[in-house]
Amino acid sequence: MSYRHHFLSRRRQVATIISSVQESFAAVNNVSNDRRLSSAPSFRFYQPQQQQRQQRYMNSWQGHGTDLLGDSLAHNDGVPKIILHGHSSSGFDVLNMVKNVDPDDEKYRQTGGIVHCVGSIIAFPSACFLWKVRRAEDLTVESLAPVLLYRPQLEYLFLGSNLPIPNELIQSIKQELQRDNPHLVVEPLTVSNAMGTFNVLNGEDRRVAAAFILAEDEDDE
Repeated sequence: MSYRHHFLSRRRQVATIISSVQESFAAVNNVSNDRRLSSAPSFRFYQPQQQQRQQRYMNSWQGHGTDLLGDSLAHNDGVPKIILHGHSSSGFDVLNMVKNVDPDDEKYRQTGGIVHCVGSIIAFPSACFLWKVRRAEDLTVESLAPVLLYRPQLEYLFLGSNLPIPNELIQSIKQELQRDNPHLVVEPLTVSNAMGTFNVLNGEDRRVAAAFILAEDEDDE
């Protein structure tokens, strides 16, 4: 089986998993702050019981029966792996972003360790960062510099966006990144597909990154 065929097969498997999850579980409502969110990106702990609610889309098996990838995702040379737990119009819910947390901490127990990242993010196997890119036209090789700095070199990079990214831009970025990392697979996906694919490949100990563009008008909904 060729490398490309294997990758496409994996994508189809992941798409099937995501479709099954989205059909099996109702959208989960979550609360945003009473005040209007600032346009500047920020971190905040996931708050499940406030008054205002917004639609939240789940991208993790955690909390939904047996998670076959749970053991792998929880152990990575002593450093818990990043799990992209869900997303909403304001940002992304990320698990295992905060390391070495006191399990007796009350806020940690309330949130389950989930941090809500407001705005766009870029995720790596064991780390996640806020990302300033909010439009497809802002996507450049320079904005993806952390991908080139990551060692050992990455195998996969997924560009998650619910807005179309011009194919010419994708090909240009792919060529530039592959000058430094010739074997890097760069693929644009929808946000949900990119999150699910990232979680699965990260659980398989693949060197994967995912950059998510949250459009500026999405967090104003």
